[in-house]
Amino acid sequence: MDKLSMYIGTLNNANTKRNYGNDIRFMLEYVGKDEKDIALADLLAWKTDMVNNGLSTATIARRIGTVKRYFTFLYDMELIDSNPSRKLKAPKIVNKVEPTLTKDEVNMMLNCGKNPRDKAIMATLASTGMRISELISIKLDDFDGDDVSIVGKGNKRRLVHINEKTMQYIKDYLKVRKDGIDNLFVSNQHTPMRPEAINDMLKKSAERAGIDKNVHNHSFRHMFATCLLDNSVPIEQIQLCMGHSDISVTTRYARIRNERDVIRNVMDMEVF
Repeated sequence: MDKLSMYIGTLNNANTKRNYGNDIRFMLEYVGKDEKDIALADLLAWKTDMVNNGLSTATIARRIGTVKRYFTFLYDMELIDSNPSRKLKAPKIVNKVEPTLTKDEVNMMLNCGKNPRDKAIMATLASTGMRISELISIKLDDFDGDDVSIVGKGNKRRLVHINEKTMQYIKDYLKVRKDGIDNLFVSNQHTPMRPEAINDMLKKSAERAGIDKNVHNHSFRHMFATCLLDNSVPIEQIQLCMGHSDISVTTRYARIRNERDVIRNVMDMEVF
């Protein structure tokens, strides 16, 4: 068994295994060396490459954190003689305030969806605010009428309600859905959908709709939270709907929304 497989085997959550594995593979592919031969200079070059390629500080920090945990594991297991990541520092995370998708833009994307599956995915993301990992893990037998039990972070299950409009998109998709697996959303290869494939679909749908925004998986979750805030839904209820274990995570959406309103209202004044 190779070192990476050994480390991944110590993790419990399937999403964590996939995400950590991808982060570590990105590093190993860039460095091109066996773990025992990797030095701090190699990791610093990898970090610089991520910066030069325009990755967000949050993504870079997450990848570095994953790699540091990996090398700590290898060192503790005496599979490497020294830990090259010990002095590797993650960047300070700078939160970019990206324009939020509007209801009109979501409808434009739905109209530009290439097939019933893509439309059902977009409608589900927009109307529930669920994470992409939660969406791709939905099984057919998770449904109880128009409610669905989904697996969130930490393998915690929560109930999500599917509204009538979204349920119609799902019913239209089920008429043409490929068989072979239990997952609700199935790829063209009869396998569970991959986050990367959904992200690519969302970007292409936005392009066809003429939307000049950086649309990605989280855009729909952000739009859902913003919509609830705009309709004066109490923050505790938003926390419940979004599956946040800590309400401070939910209040980030409210803070960003309030900051935008303040900036727009104040800076819209004529000063000359």
